[in-house]
Amino acid sequence: MKTLNPKLLFDILSFSPLFRGITGEKLQKLFNKVDFKQIIKNKGEVLVTMGDFCADLMILVQGSVKAEMIDVTGKTIKIEDISAPKPFAAAFLFANQNRIPVNVTALELTEVFILDKKNVLMVMQKEALFLTNYLSMVCNKAQFLTGKLEFLSFKTIREKLANYLLSNMEPGTNRVVLSKSQEELADYFGVARQSLLRLLKEFQSNGLIHFKRRNIDIIDKDGLIKVLKK
Repeated sequence: MKTLNPKLLFDILSFSPLFRGITGEKLQKLFNKVDFKQIIKNKGEVLVTMGDFCADLMILVQGSVKAEMIDVTGKTIKIEDISAPKPFAAAFLFANQNRIPVNVTALELTEVFILDKKNVLMVMQKEALFLTNYLSMVCNKAQFLTGKLEFLSFKTIREKLANYLLSNMEPGTNRVVLSKSQEELADYFGVARQSLLRLLKEFQSNGLIHFKRRNIDIIDKDGLIKVLKK
């Protein structure tokens, strides 16, 4: 697999959250005299190892990766899947302690755009919208990680599922439309799909929810809250 040609590369990057509002043509001109790299990783290859220093901005331009953390007991905890054209580990680039806390592994054939810290700063000085987008992304990531820490604080699968359902209700309704398949959700919770399905059926038989495929109606919101308080 060859890396993308410049025109296609910057057309794709224009859809990245970091370059939102900047056309591919403008990006190509902006990066005309900026050093950057493109690397390709096969499925299963590691892009970043937990504990590595974050010295570069890395943006997926093709493919997808998974970010996982290993706790002190050796257990692997799934953090998130990231697809092109999104960046990964960008929130750590300007941190004082800029070691990356996760392993990042390619889920498929993946191409990554890499820009070192010095050039990131130079592009920020040239294009204010890139700076604004970067700050917005870091703030959004902080919110995501706060939610993830809250999620991980729940010890049992029952607590995790109850919290997930309550946190993902559509505004003004008692409905949850799952953005993940049952298999993906089970992976997110760190359990087998059958274990998750059994718990969904248990919640349903107890009158807490009614579910059909990806649509879940919350029947007893107070009952789900009680699950969290046990």
